[in-house]
Amino acid sequence: MAEPTQVFISYSWDNDAHRAWVEEFATRLRSDGFNALLDRWEAAPGDQLPEFMEQAIRNSDFVLVICTPGYKTRFDERQGGVGYEGAVITAEILQRSSHSKFIPILRKGNWRESAPSSFAGKLYVDLREDPFSQDAYCDLVNTLHGVRPQAPPIGVSPAMVVESAQVHTGHYRKVPQQQADSERTEPDEINNQCPNAPGLLNNRGIAHALAGRHREAITDFSKAIELDPQVPYSYYNRALSYAQLARYDDALADYGRLFEIQSDVAWGYVNRGTVFEQIGEHNLAIKDFSRGIELDPADALAYSNRAVVYNATGRSDLAVRDLDQAAKLEPHQPMVYYNRALAYSRLGQIEQAIDDYTHAIDLAPSYAPAYNNRGTARSAVFQFEEAIADFDSAVGLGMRAPSVYTNRAICYSAIGHYGQAISDCEQAIRLDRHSALAYLIRGFCHSRLDDLGRALEDYNLAVSLAPDNSMAYYYRALVYRRLGELWDALADLNCAIAIDAETADLYETRGMTLTELGEHIRAVADYTCAIRLGMETATVFRNRGISLYRLGKHRDALQDFDQAIQLDREYALAYSSRGGVKFELGIYREAYEDVNRAIELDPVNGDAHITRAVLRLLKKDIAGALSDANRAIDLCPDDYRAYSNRAIVRLETQDFAGALSDADRAIELCPGDFTSYQNRAAVRLAIQDYAGAWDDASRAIELNPQDPRAYLSKALILRRQGKIEEAFRWLEKAKTIQ
Repeated sequence: MAEPTQVFISYSWDNDAHRAWVEEFATRLRSDGFNALLDRWEAAPGDQLPEFMEQAIRNSDFVLVICTPGYKTRFDERQGGVGYEGAVITAEILQRSSHSKFIPILRKGNWRESAPSSFAGKLYVDLREDPFSQDAYCDLVNTLHGVRPQAPPIGVSPAMVVESAQVHTGHYRKVPQQQADSERTEPDEINNQCPNAPGLLNNRGIAHALAGRHREAITDFSKAIELDPQVPYSYYNRALSYAQLARYDDALADYGRLFEIQSDVAWGYVNRGTVFEQIGEHNLAIKDFSRGIELDPADALAYSNRAVVYNATGRSDLAVRDLDQAAKLEPHQPMVYYNRALAYSRLGQIEQAIDDYTHAIDLAPSYAPAYNNRGTARSAVFQFEEAIADFDSAVGLGMRAPSVYTNRAICYSAIGHYGQAISDCEQAIRLDRHSALAYLIRGFCHSRLDDLGRALEDYNLAVSLAPDNSMAYYYRALVYRRLGELWDALADLNCAIAIDAETADLYETRGMTLTELGEHIRAVADYTCAIRLGMETATVFRNRGISLYRLGKHRDALQDFDQAIQLDREYALAYSSRGGVKFELGIYREAYEDVNRAIELDPVNGDAHITRAVLRLLKKDIAGALSDANRAIDLCPDDYRAYSNRAIVRLETQDFAGALSDADRAIELCPGDFTSYQNRAAVRLAIQDYAGAWDDASRAIELNPQDPRAYLSKALILRRQGKIEEAFRWLEKAKTIQ
């Protein structure tokens, strides 16, 4: 096995919180396969710190410099351990040209106030957020592994693409402005000519810039400006190199001087617009791109760059308009179609986006991000197999971002290929162990495979990694519901809704949970919220109807069941529920029609058989009632209502032992149901167990003092015992309640 990449972390001890963050950061790097070195871990009391620092810096593959205002001060002024490390780092850079070995990490402040002077022109990794950006961290990990994003295809103009894990944007960069052909000189010849000729200095600066030596280029452009400060392209060229070194203020100053000398340089406005875009001044960027278009309406670059800014600021309709024009001007430039596809995606015009991604791929068949994004677009319109093929192509072309694997996993799970989806999630986790989405998708797949233990483990990780992700709580709640842990499910749904109060599914699921917990008032409120948010489905109306019925609002419940049936004429549960309510209201004929329809649609609907058994009993169809009661118990062996109803049917057939056994089982299953006690009281009265019947009637009254039938049962018991006056008093109570 190859030795892990060694990474030394240089930082300042600003405060305890910063030290703790650095240690946590180093710990994560170690967990992700890097041999991260920290002075707190490696140097023991008595060790020679200078020797440790020198060896760690020189022997490590990379040095991560944690930039803060405090670090900059110590580094530049050579204070303490950071100052000594700064001297070693500077020497390494100068003596060995080890520029790429030293990677700055911006942790606090802005770049200008936190970057040591030796790093001012370097690209840095921005980890200032808490928690820090996963895209930025993944970019760092890829750099440490030596895996950088693939360059975009070559088009009509030179292009530079800025790539992230999921969304890729791009715009062109103009090469430095050169002098007329008669004045150009080959780079190797420049050193042999007069160093005081502005034109030659500009050409040498251009040669340095094209080779990536922007500091040397700036030196030459500056000398040219000293010799002739009125030459506009010297400022233009120096501004380009300043921008490449992220010295944006200097670049802007040079563009300002350029326009003072010559105000109609179209490319100058376009490139200054790019600088404004880099520093987040989007309105100024748009203004400059617009000025560039005004000066040169045939410049596709200006339209394309302005479109990128429009897209980034939510004005994708304007981006499409600009990219339409860019496509007319440069119809063979793949990035124009790629960026227009991004804009179409943000506008929800997925088919147009797919067409543009396809056009970009036709022009640049080796550009992996186009396949990845087309796959994402295809999955959005449920073209899952085509999307999987696109993600396969992106991976085959070298794309290794975790998102490409999680995107493909989503598609695999959508078509039921859970094993392959799990495999992709595990690959994403290997690339980024803190990918909450990967754990979320893997948890979903485990739950679909009925491996609820593993699903719960994955959802726990997703919640810990992304505590602001409502879906992590939602899916964990679904597992808790399947496990019967309703209070835990409710707690997760409360968290999900606190994060996202505009998703109807969350309210519906919480409503279902509250219904099962007997919290019907709150359940009705949640179902109503779900309907208000657009979930006008048969299921949500039927569920709300159930809770309304439990609250005694039978007419309101009927309205919801009617609405559910209107939305879905084949919804057996809605007919069954409506039939049950109509039975309670004494509308027996319509109730019978509803439960018959429910059983016709769904012969294994236990609720419908339970209700029809009672209705058949009322019609004196004893055999049919007993058949339905038996079928209900077969279908719902743990439903107390089935046993309670069969007890009454058996009582009618004088099967007293069977009736008493069924009544006992109903009470065992639901000790809080007053009807079961009432039914057992009737059975015990029939077998002349007056004491037992009296106790059952008393318990029924305790559970529901507003039901007259238990009072009537007591009157019958007393009458059988010859206690007429007492029986009359209980009969009067029954009449009063009735």
